[in-house]
Amino acid sequence: MFLKQTHYKNGRTFLSITEGFRVNGKNKSRTVEKCGYLDELEKVYEDPVAHFKERARELTELRAKENAPVKLEFYPKEKIDMKAENVKNLGHAVLSFYYHKLGLDRFWDNRRMRGDFAYNPNAIFKLLTYFRVIEPASKKRTHEMKARLIDRMDFSADDMYRCLSFFAAYEKDLTAWIDEAIEGFRSRNKACCYYDVTNYYFEIEEEDDLRRRGVSKEHRPNPIIQMGLMLDADGIPIDYELFEGNKNDCLTLMPCLKKMRLRHKASRIIVVADKGLNTSDNIAATILDGNGFVFSQSVLQAPKELKGWVRDLAGYSGGKDFRIKDRIDKKAITIEGVDGKKKKVDVEVRQVAFWSRDFAEKARAERASVIEKSVNAVKRGGLSAAKAHTALRYVTDTAVVAETGELANHVLSLNTEKIAEDEAMDGYYCLITSELDKDAREIIDIYKELWRIEDTFKVTKSTLEYRPVYVFRHDRIHAHFMICYVALVLLRLIQADLDWRYSAEAIAGDCAAMNGTLMKKNYYLFGHRTHLSDELGKLCGIDLSRQILTAKDMKDILAKTKKS
Repeated sequence: MFLKQTHYKNGRTFLSITEGFRVNGKNKSRTVEKCGYLDELEKVYEDPVAHFKERARELTELRAKENAPVKLEFYPKEKIDMKAENVKNLGHAVLSFYYHKLGLDRFWDNRRMRGDFAYNPNAIFKLLTYFRVIEPASKKRTHEMKARLIDRMDFSADDMYRCLSFFAAYEKDLTAWIDEAIEGFRSRNKACCYYDVTNYYFEIEEEDDLRRRGVSKEHRPNPIIQMGLMLDADGIPIDYELFEGNKNDCLTLMPCLKKMRLRHKASRIIVVADKGLNTSDNIAATILDGNGFVFSQSVLQAPKELKGWVRDLAGYSGGKDFRIKDRIDKKAITIEGVDGKKKKVDVEVRQVAFWSRDFAEKARAERASVIEKSVNAVKRGGLSAAKAHTALRYVTDTAVVAETGELANHVLSLNTEKIAEDEAMDGYYCLITSELDKDAREIIDIYKELWRIEDTFKVTKSTLEYRPVYVFRHDRIHAHFMICYVALVLLRLIQADLDWRYSAEAIAGDCAAMNGTLMKKNYYLFGHRTHLSDELGKLCGIDLSRQILTAKDMKDILAKTKKS
């Protein structure tokens, strides 16, 4: 390295420390350190040129020392030290960058002052959040792996479990903090908000007032808990809410909309949801809040008039693979008047019907599987067998005595009329919306983005392994989902900053694979590097490409992520 003096036409001289390097056989140079203008530096240093020449020499020596080879001695019969912390994970530095960017360290440190703690709640929350991404496991197993993190984790398993109750007390505060923090560093699109409900099971037999048996999305008999999740138009989580396992999906939307109204009083949103949320009460609540909606409408279970309009080819435009039409209609909703009495009123809505050849072929393929199961159930002649194979849709159960015609024995038959009725609706879909000024194709485009929330639920159940849930006290259950929610937000923010070019699974996998193994003299050997890991490092302003790191090197890298 050397001191470069750049002379400008105005007579001023700028000093900088520069180093040379070669690229494809050509000499290049880059600035390592900007020193300043000579005339200003002369007010501080007796001889600025001599001072910064010495600085350049020191940096050169430091660089040479950093790049000097290290000799380590290994003995073939040497035993493994069972007490040594032999593995360190560096991938969680990426999560640390976003954790501190959200200010979650400040959130917990501020609330720590309200209690008397012999441990650091922020450290516990970080441990549980980071491992939910890099190696999801039970709380007990996570505590056993805490030495893999670079930061000191000085707390017991009992401390960790006690702290879950502390976390739960700030569930709503935390989601509000995260929402506000995200708006502080990225442009957030809340014009359309996507909502849906899923559930997670517990490996228990007995129910309580939260963990109840309900309609499990995974067809499990275990008690479950319901979770409603709201995403912005970019797929970044806004909020979530937990409900009893037997709570009907359609009853979960209004509590979430209430929280949105309190948090964002001035903004109007369009709520986008599936047909399970399409109820008169939800439409009324959305409209009375000054918001809009786009809901799907079941065609098979639609009123006769609507079903007839959808099937009528008149009014459709498009080609042989896709057709679309729309109309303005009235929807009856129930509202509460100023006198406290409920009354029905009509509101104008736009109905959008469309037919897709791809959807029609998919429906036919799915129904073929159900028909096959129905036929097999009829052949077996057992009603319980039909139920077990979810084949009752196309099975008719007639209870008769063959000789007299009296009701008695069950006779199963294939309901061909029902099959024909469903076939006639293959490929047809209907949407209902409050947005009268948007054209039909725009409404469909808005609704299509609902795939983001379906994908998010897949991430929660696979990559992040929200379930099964291994804690049982209600407050600790809430804390578990808080931790999982933060892990989800971190992953989605990383994906968004990488322009959604990588899946959540790929990012979590790369973070988990960046492990270093202790060799000798506090040196750790790392063996995982990909194009993704390089991009993650660049995103966070840290170098994740080095093969050899000391414990101090890792601490320095982690320290950089905390300055977000």
